[in-house]
Amino acid sequence: MSHRTKAADKRRVVLRLEPDLVEAIEKLAVEELRSANGQLEFIVRQALNDPGRLPRADERPGGARRR
Repeated sequence: MSHRTKAADKRRVVLRLEPDLVEAIEKLAVEELRSANGQLEFIVRQALNDPGRLPRADERPGGARRR
């Protein structure tokens, strides 16, 4: 299952981070062939998926309900 959505469907969020944290994210993004923004989204999604806090695609508003 792909978590990709159109850029127009995504909300913009301003995030203030310490420079060393940004550098570490950028380095990791290069290693994993992602943009820094994509890497941040991956990290946040992974953190929310682990404890089950992120709703499944079929539970999100506008998502198709499975029967």
